[in-house]
Amino acid sequence: MHTSFRRLLGPVPDPLLRRIMYRRRFGRWGNFETPSRFTEFLSKRMLEDRSPEIAWTCDKRAMKDYAAERAPWINVPETLWHGTDLDELDLSTLPDHWVIKPNHRCKAVHFGDRSTTIEELRRVTRGWLRPYDRIAVGEWAYTQARRELIVEPRIGNGRPLIDFKTYVFCGRMRILHTDAGRFTEDFHELFYTREWEPLDLINEAPRGPVAPRPKNFDQMVRAAEALGARYDFMRVDLYNLDGELWFGELTPYPSGGMDPFTPDSADFQLGAWWAGRDTAQECPDGLPRLMDAAADSASRSIRKDAVASEDTVGPEITLGSENLALEDLVELNSTVVLQDALARTDTIVIEPPTERAVLAAAERLRRQAQNEESLP
Repeated sequence: MHTSFRRLLGPVPDPLLRRIMYRRRFGRWGNFETPSRFTEFLSKRMLEDRSPEIAWTCDKRAMKDYAAERAPWINVPETLWHGTDLDELDLSTLPDHWVIKPNHRCKAVHFGDRSTTIEELRRVTRGWLRPYDRIAVGEWAYTQARRELIVEPRIGNGRPLIDFKTYVFCGRMRILHTDAGRFTEDFHELFYTREWEPLDLINEAPRGPVAPRPKNFDQMVRAAEALGARYDFMRVDLYNLDGELWFGELTPYPSGGMDPFTPDSADFQLGAWWAGRDTAQECPDGLPRLMDAAADSASRSIRKDAVASEDTVGPEITLGSENLALEDLVELNSTVVLQDALARTDTIVIEPPTERAVLAAAERLRRQAQNEESLP
């Protein structure tokens, strides 16, 4: 993290900062001492859990080793290269389609092919190896991951994939959602029960179309539960390609705990599962089913930005990268929404509730840079 931001945010205790963020995002104060909501349990984990079991769960290479050991019947993407010096990467040895990403952070990926050059990768990955403290959201496990770049084969050789994000509570997969079109204008998701019944839930993206139950769904459930068995909650992300399961990643802090559910009662139901209960008083009938799948297409017209930030008001504000380096602001990603993959955009969008704070931080950085340049 940039030292100026550390000084700016350092005096604010993490618990207080988290409470303020939660209040701004959800319009209510969270109960992190005795949580009942899923989002409150996530915040409690971020503030308190420093266990060895959580420490490695944001290290991508460690995740893959764990998946190969715990679920050997699924495919785990090979690590073709890892390191910190791109000059050591021999592009001629890579397959036609591959991906490069940082081992220790999220929301950063670049898809490579035969036309990719080392110069392009240097530009794309600029800042990726900086420490990823995540002080603004408290995702501690990222600070424990090895800071390096990794290269893997691109699953499906460039074909669009559906990501199956399973929610495992106390060793049992309760729900999942399919995730398609991420980093595109057609990004959508749809929640399902353990029995593959579509649910009338919205969280991060507009609702997508109902899909047929995968033929190997039972195997998918088995893999998710094997990988999440050690935790009171873990999201296990899988891919299903031509009937073969592939490991995606473990996600101990989905969306940094900052994406609301619609309806709100779902937050209580997931919280009850985290606590080891089958039902929540606030959700006595369970999660709502999507009764009329034919009407589903109408819901897909919901604007992505309206779903992702229901309580945001006012116009978006952008700062070009020529004014402030993207990686200087990425550490505040609870207050900054990044468009597209992190290193492939030159624009950031600042949510209006935190506009003043981020702009003030940017001004402090500029003044500091000017002062340093004036020193003899």
